[in-house]
Amino acid sequence: MSKILIMICVDIDECAGNICSLYADCVNTMGSYLCTCNEGFIGNGLTCADINECNEDNHCPANSTCTNTEGSYECICDLGFSGNSSLCLDVDECDHGLSQCPDFSNCLNTVGSFGCECWDGYQANNSYCEDINECQINSTCSEHSMCTNTNGSYICVCDNGFSGVGELCLDVDECSVVEGLCTNGTCINTVGSYYCDCFTGFWSNGTECEDVDECRVPLNFTVCQPNSTCINIPGSYSCPCNNGFILNGTQCQDVDECHDLDQNPCPENALCNNTAGSFFCLCSPGYEATIDGCGDIDECKDNITCRFDQVCANLPGGYECSCPSGFHEEEQACVDTNECETSPCHLLAYCWNAPGSYSCHCPLGFAGNGSWCNDVDECNALSNPCHHQALCYNSPGSYLCMCNPGFISIGPLCVDLDECQQANRHCHPTTICSNSVGSFECSCGQGWTLTNHEDCGRLGCVDLDECVSPTICAGSMLCTNLPGSYSCSCPRNSSECGMMIWNG
Repeated sequence: MSKILIMICVDIDECAGNICSLYADCVNTMGSYLCTCNEGFIGNGLTCADINECNEDNHCPANSTCTNTEGSYECICDLGFSGNSSLCLDVDECDHGLSQCPDFSNCLNTVGSFGCECWDGYQANNSYCEDINECQINSTCSEHSMCTNTNGSYICVCDNGFSGVGELCLDVDECSVVEGLCTNGTCINTVGSYYCDCFTGFWSNGTECEDVDECRVPLNFTVCQPNSTCINIPGSYSCPCNNGFILNGTQCQDVDECHDLDQNPCPENALCNNTAGSFFCLCSPGYEATIDGCGDIDECKDNITCRFDQVCANLPGGYECSCPSGFHEEEQACVDTNECETSPCHLLAYCWNAPGSYSCHCPLGFAGNGSWCNDVDECNALSNPCHHQALCYNSPGSYLCMCNPGFISIGPLCVDLDECQQANRHCHPTTICSNSVGSFECSCGQGWTLTNHEDCGRLGCVDLDECVSPTICAGSMLCTNLPGSYSCSCPRNSSECGMMIWNG
């Protein structure tokens, strides 16, 4: 019997082996396959080459540059433009502050760029704007004016004596416009100025009438009389007599200043001497001339006027010799005065005599200058004069430190007093004495209590009746008080009590 072999053919997926180009899509078909290049590439699928869209019609907007990429392209706006959706719009560098125009210029935006324009009155010079000097042009300003250059402009200022009317500078008639010209004369106008026609006694310096000084040398030798002074006044002069002279008719006569004693012109302590047209003052004996008049001569200044042991006292116009303070005169000599003999000090103070003086001293424990002495409160004036367990008591000229109760003084210290060791015991013999710092305590032993709690055990102890408490003994047991203690016992024939004792 023969066997029949049956074969089944299955489609091979060629795409599983990456048979197509890297830039193509592989599609398997029954018994075959299909390679299709990706968008942006061209070829048979087995090989795919990049399409340069920038060489063909592309969709880049105006004012942009097409840049080819692998499988695609991109549009980059040109310099001076920026992208806005699918458009490249002009960038206003002036509005966005991207321009770098120099000072004195304005920024002007253009399509894709910008420009700089100098202001009026300025001109470009390489990379900056410089001022135009309009005054270098002769026709800039009108006649009778001066041109002044300014930054970006100029100013025309009319010359003195002219005023601006429109662009012209016309003569000003100062005689009609300005008040007060040519005082003491007549004002005459000229082109751009004026001059003064002066009255008698005045002369013209061109624009003013100045007074003629009749007193000027050599005229003053003949104008005025002797002993007078020529004084110029506007348009004339006067001849008043000099100081010390008075007019008598047409002559200047000497005044005797020393004649009137009630109006003596000399200072105090001086004598008046008349001279022609004046006077002079001589200081009286004992006085000498100073800036302010006659000052007293200090005979004591040289320290040789009086005896060596005396004090010289200057007086107006003289002097006086006397013993110094604290000394008195005895037999042509100055001897010390003992001031302590008159008790000049306070009653509590000591008087110490010294040559020419004395001093008062308060005793220890008192304060003052000696003429008064007040007790010093050492308890307040000194810092902690006593031990901290003592009280300070002030006394006249001193102070006292007393230890607090419960302490005893040992030198400057206050130490605890052990009351329990004293011969006169402070506790009752039946109590126990316990010493503490500055105090003590009396207590009773167990089973005893104080007779009186207020006397702190000084009256002794009494027995404490523990049987007063109903719970001191258990159950029905009987309590019997004892001195300093107690006992519990069962009543006779009490089985319950016996059981309690047995169980206990």
